[in-house]
Amino acid sequence: MPSGIFPAVDASLTDFGNRVDEVRQSLYYCDVNFARTDTRLIRQGVRASSYVYLAASIEVHLNDTLTALVDEITASVSRTLDLRLSLFAIASSPVFDAISDVRGLKNWSRRCEMLSTIESTDPLRMDSGDLPLDGRTIRPEHFESVWRVFGLPGVPLPGSLHSLALRDLADSRNDVAHGNQRLAVVAGRKSVDDMLRMVVRVEEIGLHLWTAASKYLSQKSYLR
Repeated sequence: MPSGIFPAVDASLTDFGNRVDEVRQSLYYCDVNFARTDTRLIRQGVRASSYVYLAASIEVHLNDTLTALVDEITASVSRTLDLRLSLFAIASSPVFDAISDVRGLKNWSRRCEMLSTIESTDPLRMDSGDLPLDGRTIRPEHFESVWRVFGLPGVPLPGSLHSLALRDLADSRNDVAHGNQRLAVVAGRKSVDDMLRMVVRVEEIGLHLWTAASKYLSQKSYLR
């Protein structure tokens, strides 16, 4: 599936695919080898931890893909004035942060400084540390934010079932990671078959992200 045109974007998809395969194989193994009553606790642990690992997989994939996008854009855009306007949410992030701490007339000066960069012929500077994410468990809203800021092609998620699966994954992941529910409760929410269907949905989200990012770079949609 990776095209080889944008190595960092491809590498993120490959790593994501390997992580998802680990979750899938763990669930298969668990279903076959820990079906007995005396291995119930092991089965519950594997199924509950699968939520945490799967959620981490899509989070890493999203972060790595966006980092690759920023790096590619920075390397390709020579002048700041050529940059897509929505991407100034990232490029001007330091100024946005500074404005929030400034009051009075200095605040207006910083606003003018920020807006003047839109037509600047200076070399573009973007920091991959300033991504439209908030450090929380990935939900559909994160993809909506990414699509809005970058202007990626198509829709943020493949369909409504994928949105539901991502919310379900985030809720279950947090219940396990924060101890909101006992492992037995979280593990008992879905059958192995239902969990495997969730894995497929998340895998499709990851592929959808890669497809959109690759098309975005190929079409140079980051330009104004």
